[in-house]
Amino acid sequence: MKSYSFTGVTAALALSFVSFASIQADTGLCCLHCGGNMPLNILGAGIPETHEFRFKIKAMHMSMRGVQSGYNEKPIAETLSLPASMSMGMDANTMAISNRIRGELTGRKYMAVPQRMYMNMYDLSMAYSFTDRFAAMVMTMYQEKFMKMKFNPMMQSMLGMSHYTMESRGMTDTMIMGKYRILEDDTLAPTNQLSIIAGLSLPTGSIDEKNSKHPLGNPTAPLDLTTFNNTVPDRKSEPMPYSMQMGSGTFDPIAGIAYQGSASPFWWGATFTYKGRAYKNKHGYALGDEYKLDAYAMYQISYNVVSHIQFNAEWINGIRGEHEDAYKGDAGRSIDGNLLSEYMSPAWDPRNYGGEVLSVSAGIQWQPIPLQILEVTATVPVSQRWNGLQMTREYSVQVAYYVEIPTSGSVRHEKKKKAKTDDIGF
Repeated sequence: MKSYSFTGVTAALALSFVSFASIQADTGLCCLHCGGNMPLNILGAGIPETHEFRFKIKAMHMSMRGVQSGYNEKPIAETLSLPASMSMGMDANTMAISNRIRGELTGRKYMAVPQRMYMNMYDLSMAYSFTDRFAAMVMTMYQEKFMKMKFNPMMQSMLGMSHYTMESRGMTDTMIMGKYRILEDDTLAPTNQLSIIAGLSLPTGSIDEKNSKHPLGNPTAPLDLTTFNNTVPDRKSEPMPYSMQMGSGTFDPIAGIAYQGSASPFWWGATFTYKGRAYKNKHGYALGDEYKLDAYAMYQISYNVVSHIQFNAEWINGIRGEHEDAYKGDAGRSIDGNLLSEYMSPAWDPRNYGGEVLSVSAGIQWQPIPLQILEVTATVPVSQRWNGLQMTREYSVQVAYYVEIPTSGSVRHEKKKKAKTDDIGF
């Protein structure tokens, strides 16, 4: 099992947090508006003041390495299929069933298994506060995915290579969202407040990405296994598995609730969000519902620097249905065109989706100039459990830049006319 000591990681983050506190100068200034008094990587953060625009740019890099089943790591060699069992009198269906049974019994059933995966995500979002209670936001994202696949011995011998890398990139689904404050202890300067979140994820991300980097493509000659009347499959024209597509293919509702508390120079809170998958997309499957809980604590080190630590929990349901091409045997199968054969890789098996991840994060917000914030956040998992066989998360790093632009209706716009400078940070 690939794991991190929960106690060790938490203690290290807490020690860093205390160290930041020890160097804070007692300025008596409060963090008036540090990104909505929330870390910028949490959904619903960075709500601007009334009648102000907010623009936020985020870049995130995530790394995954190896595979695991449940809580336990799984050696890749033990998941790759052995040479196919065959005889001159065996047809393709009999061979497919024989190999599938052997794969289920031994666990060695895939032609290719992921070794390493990187994801780069770039978000651009805009928000506007219509009142002191309600703000609306739209967010779009561009994503790059790279998954290094290890071949089984038969494929290595046939292709003369041990691995290849699946790649996909493009725009993902677009999110529109509103956040409404329903409770507070003070209307002008609340120290405790509760908000609800509601939105919709629009299917702007492609679910038609092809496996164009696969070394098998443009069939020109039959395999050596001519007894089975099979030709070299054109894997390049097949769709990529679910995890390599850019979107869900469905309109997905989003709902949540957020609590924020403060007692300068401290801020804390928690946000719970849900993303539902109400129906199946045009290819016959629906991604799993997602639940997220983010709890955080922030401390103002100086007038323009704030540190934060977080506890992040994520629950993901499994995929419902199956891609129509895999269901018919036209894609994602070890024997091309044979729905009785095993899945080509674990990423094609709907049973290998869903699970739970618990992580801790630490970050810094810095205000270089008024109304602008730069934030860096690092996240590591402390526990993860996956359904079936899936990749193990390693770490993620995120950089965000936040800008607020007051309009003529903003209180801060009026203050700017009357005063030349404002030295209070955030």
